[in-house]
Amino acid sequence: MQLLPRSVKGHLETDLTLTAIISQSDSSTVYRGTLKVGSELLQVAIKSASNLSAGWRECEVLRLIGCHPSVVHLLQPVTSDGGEFFQVMELCDSSLAQMPALEENVFKVFVQDFIQAVKTLHQKMKFVHGALSLDHLLLNQDQRLKVCSFSKTEVCQNVNLLKKDLQDMAVSILEAPSKERFGDLSPETAFENPRFLVDNLARKSTLSRNDSILLVSLAYPLLTGLTLAQNLENHVFLQSPENVLRFIDGCKDFLMSRSCPMAESRLESTSYSVVGPNWVSQGHLDTMREGRRYDGSMKDLLRLIRNKTEHYCSVPGYIRQCLAHPLVDPGSFLGYFTALFPGLIPWTWHCMFEFRVEANLQAFYPEDGQYLTRVPIQQMIGR
Repeated sequence: MQLLPRSVKGHLETDLTLTAIISQSDSSTVYRGTLKVGSELLQVAIKSASNLSAGWRECEVLRLIGCHPSVVHLLQPVTSDGGEFFQVMELCDSSLAQMPALEENVFKVFVQDFIQAVKTLHQKMKFVHGALSLDHLLLNQDQRLKVCSFSKTEVCQNVNLLKKDLQDMAVSILEAPSKERFGDLSPETAFENPRFLVDNLARKSTLSRNDSILLVSLAYPLLTGLTLAQNLENHVFLQSPENVLRFIDGCKDFLMSRSCPMAESRLESTSYSVVGPNWVSQGHLDTMREGRRYDGSMKDLLRLIRNKTEHYCSVPGYIRQCLAHPLVDPGSFLGYFTALFPGLIPWTWHCMFEFRVEANLQAFYPEDGQYLTRVPIQQMIGR
């Protein structure tokens, strides 16, 4: 291998300088380098492929995908005088395999980007990535996801192969926020014991237990081949705290405005697992309920949370210090309740699925979400 730094003549006579090795495999080497375009010097990643046909095929795949915000951008192909093939691409900070555990807010954005990339690759382009792992999921300077390495990508109409590709992607989703890889993670393990995934995430990542449950309920249909990820961006895991509070508001309005024994029965069917034998004794909730009548039902817990967003100022000062203001800091406000009841939001979301056509609930559910009824949420939230 030639010593670095190394210069080659690029496409349209641009100057390309290779300065350091980022990663290396049997089939390719990725360098850090600079691309001189006129008077401007760009920081770039340069991939050298030992297999010319695979290199050109990857270029064609990237050209077909175009400038997708969650796929690495191909800036230009370069051929040196010696016939060696290079691809010049945007430079990202690092792969998820190299990074420490992701902060919770960064990880949620990463999952949103991931789902948009999946929609483009599978549903629009009919591509199977073919080799996705944590090494092929990058974060750029703005902490946004970039999928890379398309040398093994193929056009595919086989639904089973697309689902297998999604299973590999779902494993990467679950591994991404962890401090260490789940060596024994497999679709079969998840199918047999989804609680295993929740426990691992909650123990090994920066995600709270509530968000670990939410994430597993999102990834479970992918792991078990129940769906090709249609409309997963509406999953409650990906909603902002403000929207989750709106979801609670919508559920409360639906439950209080009409008599719906089926909805209440579904909510209460595993309430012991979600909130324990008497939720009003948890934290400061007994003090919060003064002045209004609440029983020990799930419906009234949702009602209390919603009412405190409207009547925050009536809450005693020492409790307000724990809650934070729902308008100023909705994440901390919601986090107080989800720390007490980690399964509250995912359980409510799954129970209210049958009523997703209601105007104030539609935004929180995928249009085609029948697979949700096969997610064993009870196993994930058990105390």
